[in-house]
Amino acid sequence: MKINAVLNLIKKHNTISCGMNNDEQWIAAGEVAYNISSLPKLNGEQLLTMMGLSEKKKAEYEVYDLPPAITHLLDKENRIEKAVGRGSITICINDSEYEPVIIENRVYFIDVRYYKPFDGIEWDITAVIDKKSREVVIAVKAGFLCLGYIMPTNIRTEYIAMDLALITETLKRQKEVDMMDEFPEEDEDFEDEE
Repeated sequence: MKINAVLNLIKKHNTISCGMNNDEQWIAAGEVAYNISSLPKLNGEQLLTMMGLSEKKKAEYEVYDLPPAITHLLDKENRIEKAVGRGSITICINDSEYEPVIIENRVYFIDVRYYKPFDGIEWDITAVIDKKSREVVIAVKAGFLCLGYIMPTNIRTEYIAMDLALITETLKRQKEVDMMDEFPEEDEDFEDEE
């Protein structure tokens, strides 16, 4: 995993969490948590130093222990895992790119910038569903090793649905026109005048 990419992503948040869970070291900010067990054990001050922040900038950040929501998620007893249906498209909205994924007949959107630290390694995603709340989180895995968790982004899907319906209808009409162009009606034979 690219640690610099992780640090650059979490640097955009002024509140960061870090801590250990089952001998794994995690950092979290916003909608994402990354497994940084490949690094030596870090405290908050060391994490801010690794991010390359000046002393003045460090004062703008707050570093906490991992919140209960994340430690609860890391406990395998509290969750079930499900397969994720992935397509071949992404959707751009206001300069952000999202991957739509299907989990239990529902569509969720994942901010693809959170995949950046996994460039260069083989990984896949599964859905992690909290047994009680049914909240869905995406687990990024390399084999059995969990590299990170990404919360789906809330997007007003009615606008996407309307846009996709318009695109689908237009593509159907386009296909019909293309087929007519491919097989034009034959011209009527004109009788030779004698």
